[in-house]
Amino acid sequence: LLMWSFRIAPSGDVHLTIPELNIPQLRKHAPEACVVIVTDDIQHRRFHVEANLSAESSARLADRELDTYLAADTVFFAAREDREEVEILMRRRRQASMAAGVSGLLVSPMPLLLTLPYSGGRAFAARGLLSSSAGRRLPVRPRGPPLLLFLGSSTRSNKLALSWLVDEVMPRIREALPDQNLSVAGSRKLASEMTDELGNVLPDIPIDVLGFVEDLDELLSRAAVLLLPTFVDSGVVTQVVAGIRGRVPIVTTSLGRRGIWHTSDALPAECQMPGTPPLLLRDTPSSFAQAVLDLLNDERAYQGTQGCLQAFGVARDVEQEQVLAVEAMQRHCSERRAAHSRVQGTGYK
Repeated sequence: LLMWSFRIAPSGDVHLTIPELNIPQLRKHAPEACVVIVTDDIQHRRFHVEANLSAESSARLADRELDTYLAADTVFFAAREDREEVEILMRRRRQASMAAGVSGLLVSPMPLLLTLPYSGGRAFAARGLLSSSAGRRLPVRPRGPPLLLFLGSSTRSNKLALSWLVDEVMPRIREALPDQNLSVAGSRKLASEMTDELGNVLPDIPIDVLGFVEDLDELLSRAAVLLLPTFVDSGVVTQVVAGIRGRVPIVTTSLGRRGIWHTSDALPAECQMPGTPPLLLRDTPSSFAQAVLDLLNDERAYQGTQGCLQAFGVARDVEQEQVLAVEAMQRHCSERRAAHSRVQGTGYK
């Protein structure tokens, strides 16, 4: 099982990844091996933001990423949208090769692409992230000043999101609630760096820097609303998963739903309307701020959002989806090994 990762050199070049380095050696020395890649993002798109790559560098990285996926037997994606997009890119690459006169016998077989949904890790799953939520009581809305919470580590994408909240959203919220502040947890470094970068804004927007929090469950139990905008068109926003697990109403941008929720999920009709719970999707500062204010000012809307989060937890059995994906991978690997044994010595193209 090969995990995907990019590393940026001081020169700005992107190092070879673990799969790029090791798949050729596996094919040479253990041609019967089944190679599986697990990726939580479309990596070139993530690094276009995180490393601020140029369009040209990002395009080269996209070709390398697709080549690496094509060299594997199975690729797991955390988000269904990522899997579907890569499948389209692979088919286009294959069609282009055939159109260029490359024999079908020389075109690499398509790997099996599967969705392996993110479940928050072993500890989250053990405590009932999604599938075991039936029968759980909804958390009580905290009393006192509402805790508006942003979760994130010190990445460029999180800095962009937090900057947008501070610059564009919080001033609108504070027009209606002058004493309202924003709490930031997950990385003390993120908030301290943002303090330096937004020094002329922060005096007007109080931010409580919580840094790393050992007990996320306890923090989520006190949170009134999670403010989680995202502007990266790739992967899964893990903070959204944590919020769903904690039954905390979440306001995010449209990209925040990637890999999380689809209209095919068995949810009540009131939770299926565009822009409604379980995730409140708002892409402009004014609509984002208004969604937060509506939750804070309307108890019925707040409880309705929590109810949709509960319904989502019952409707989507993430652990079962994971089991089915792994079983499909095992069957595919068995078939590939059997095919290899029938043509011993030919290896993989």
